[in-house]
Amino acid sequence: MKVKEIIGISVGAGVAVILLAGVIFSRNTVRRAIRHISIDSVAKLPDARKIGLLGAARIAPAAITSPASKMKEVIAYGVAARDKKKAAKFAKDNKIGVVYDKYEDVLADQSISIVYIGLVNSHHYDWIIKSLKAGKHVLCEKPITANSEEARTIKEIADQSGLLLMEAFHYKHHPAFIRILELLKSGEIGTVRQIIVKLYVPWLFYGQNDPRFMYGFLILNFCAY
Repeated sequence: MKVKEIIGISVGAGVAVILLAGVIFSRNTVRRAIRHISIDSVAKLPDARKIGLLGAARIAPAAITSPASKMKEVIAYGVAARDKKKAAKFAKDNKIGVVYDKYEDVLADQSISIVYIGLVNSHHYDWIIKSLKAGKHVLCEKPITANSEEARTIKEIADQSGLLLMEAFHYKHHPAFIRILELLKSGEIGTVRQIIVKLYVPWLFYGQNDPRFMYGFLILNFCAY
């Protein structure tokens, strides 16, 4: 299985249950549920690709460690966070074997071929560049950058290096979204003349001063849907 296929499958997994939980339960309950999404150990291939995580983000279990645990082609191998104690707890909860002292140590590990970036939005650009220059394929949480100039720069670096750079935008790979596109292209439902979209973000997920709402990232983070 190719790296692009592996990352695409991971991105497409486990989102609906989180959104539903946000409507039913308290914020802390939802956050605990996200952190403890099931980690199932399956037998890994001898040449399974190792994934290194930059950041112990709340979304990481649903976005990467849980899907990876169910795939024989990849291993969620190691994690680094600003606080090593937080990284250690995250590693224990998600059955990750290695805890690094700092982000740079993840990139320095030659056994890791894929880096998952779940850092604060404003840190994405710099760490994408560092990861690509370290020879790693990159899966980065959205928004991948803050503007089009940054996006062009990281694309050029990825293209020149021959590495895969992907934004963790699960809609592109979600079965429901793929089915909608099939219906539209086939003409099965006729000609679509108007689409009305409303986006609701459960307040339970986010507190005040959440970094996702700062520096203009609100539009980039949520309105992309």
